[in-house]
Amino acid sequence: MANKPHNALKLICLVRGADNEFYETFQQRIRNEFMALMKHKNVLKLSYTITTEPPPAISVIPFRKTKLTAITLKMNDEQVIDHLTKITGCRYLFC
Repeated sequence: MANKPHNALKLICLVRGADNEFYETFQQRIRNEFMALMKHKNVLKLSYTITTEPPPAISVIPFRKTKLTAITLKMNDEQVIDHLTKITGCRYLFC
């Protein structure tokens, strides 16, 4: 069994799509960023959740109308943070 790194950093990055960006374009852009992040040798675990379609026009729940993705990763080097902060629409980083 492999040893787990003790200094691994867990991070969540929220990325908003532009108002004029189509959902399909936003999804493709995030997929491309995800693939680039996977190439970092210091990324130990990586996943993302993304809005794939606009919320219903009429709803009891007050949905926000913006496109959003949450990228979750575990890494053992802070170099990856530089990549995350350069993603267009990156708004929040949570440790």
